[in-house]
Amino acid sequence: MVRGDNVWLDVTISYMLRGEVLDALHSGLPATIVFEWQIWQRRAGWWDRHISGGATFHRIFYDVLQNRYDVFDHRGRAIAFSDNLQEIERAISNRSGLKLVATSMLQADRTYYIEVLARIELLDDDEVGRLKDWLTGSDRENRGFNIVESLSSRLSRSLGGLIG
Repeated sequence: MVRGDNVWLDVTISYMLRGEVLDALHSGLPATIVFEWQIWQRRAGWWDRHISGGATFHRIFYDVLQNRYDVFDHRGRAIAFSDNLQEIERAISNRSGLKLVATSMLQADRTYYIEVLARIELLDDDEVGRLKDWLTGSDRENRGFNIVESLSSRLSRSLGGLIG
């Protein structure tokens, strides 16, 4: 929608916290819900032209001791916490008021479309590395046999397969 001098987007998604994602959360792995958007100008006979894009995310943690979910925005601010999964899904699935682009970047006689991608990331590459470091211990100078280090590539592939 156009409001003032900007184009805004409202997105609603459903059923993101199910199956393997929910199992991973309950086992202590955090989840990141990422929303990405791209605005394109449709051009006949040419590649569509990219106008603008952006992303935002939420981080979800399950506190096993308190049996509750905690949700943080992209700035690290707590935005929701509850033991009720449906409340948490509502908090992350309704993205209202995403500011996309200034209307001055668009022309009234052109056609535009928006692509939106919502995805779940359980661990990123840095987190897999930190997990591997934690599993191997902090003693980097120890040159003895380390079974986790010897399995690190296999572990990385397994974790990558598990989390997609």
